[in-house]
Amino acid sequence: MNDMMAFCREGERVVAHSLDRLGRDIRDLLNIVEELNDKGATVALRQRRRIMIQNSYLYSKKR
Repeated sequence: MNDMMAFCREGERVVAHSLDRLGRDIRDLLNIVEELNDKGATVALRQRRRIMIQNSYLYSKKR
């Protein structure tokens, strides 16, 4: 995971099979997605051979 985070660049998309493959718990997941978004990358979740969720933010920092 650390290598992916270090080399991820703006405009790239990180595709994970499911939420549990991206983070250990919800806090870890949100931190990973936030860090990727801050770098300009997007996150997509792939289940059953199609992308189910694609986002730029799972939550808003303004909350």
